[in-house]
Amino acid sequence: MYVIECYTGLPIDYESFLLKKYDSFITSCYYINVFFPTHDVNYLLFLEGDQLKELIVYGIEDNMAICFNSLVKIDESIMSLSIDKIFERHPLVKKIKVDASYSTYSFKKSILYFKSDDYILDLPISMDEYYKRLSTNTRQHVKNRKTRLLRDYPTAKIVVKYKMDIERDLLLRIMDLSRGRHLSKGRLNSIDNIYFEKLFDYLKHYGCVAYIELDGVVIAGNITSVSNKAIFGHVMAHDNSFSRYSLGEICAVYVIQTAIENNLTSFHFLWGRSDLKTRLLSEKCLLYSYVIFRTKNINYYLTKIEALCTHGLKKIKQAPFSIPFKNALKIYRRIQNSKFNN
Repeated sequence: MYVIECYTGLPIDYESFLLKKYDSFITSCYYINVFFPTHDVNYLLFLEGDQLKELIVYGIEDNMAICFNSLVKIDESIMSLSIDKIFERHPLVKKIKVDASYSTYSFKKSILYFKSDDYILDLPISMDEYYKRLSTNTRQHVKNRKTRLLRDYPTAKIVVKYKMDIERDLLLRIMDLSRGRHLSKGRLNSIDNIYFEKLFDYLKHYGCVAYIELDGVVIAGNITSVSNKAIFGHVMAHDNSFSRYSLGEICAVYVIQTAIENNLTSFHFLWGRSDLKTRLLSEKCLLYSYVIFRTKNINYYLTKIEALCTHGLKKIKQAPFSIPFKNALKIYRRIQNSKFNN
């Protein structure tokens, strides 16, 4: 039987517990403070005797509460008690969001509104061990690509910087490379200036950036952050002029090496599948996002309809017959982006 204690404010005194318990960059006081400054933050302590077992952090804005325990796996009974307690403490809250959970839930009056994925690489104790795990072809390609780059460009160097040593201009350059990559693939870039400023602030305390520099110019980079024993990928990009060298892969492998040398245990590539992620042995882990309503009102049913439409559209996009339409959309976006840039 748990004793639940309720508090207002950021659980600063429990930051160490949060980082060790949940190993998630989102479930940390500094991340919450940077990315959700307008939310009224509260937390629940779950005690068993004098032992702290779980700590649920949430923020309230308007009539909605957001659970900040994301990229974690928490037992349904704990989450159910948390939801009941939040509704009890805050009569004006009409709904609660639980984002990016590794656990599936079956709460009453809840809707699964989004399903995504994380790709996680469990890190071995050494690079030799990691290379042994790779397929023969991948292992050979990884070594050959770096060798070929340094042969053709002897002045190229791979650099890693941490926290306060990460310059703003370095991040801006990698973001520009990311926009170029999106443009070449006919995709929309989701990182705006507001998010960039928040990310830069966060990275000054938890950041790790590996990049490739050629004669003073950054031609590839991998922006990550470290939380306890886990490292999380945020942005990976390279100059399209150097695509033949697979610079993204070279950077990713260097991040893996850096993580192993620092005794980290997992590398979260985060959202979306790519050949690079699977080739480097990361495994897909599904993430589930829910919204739980206080009552089954009109907003509940509208949200349910919206979620069903979203799931339906996703299935259509993944169907084979949609490929020509997706390719046409990519071409259209390339043309529009080119007009805008010119």
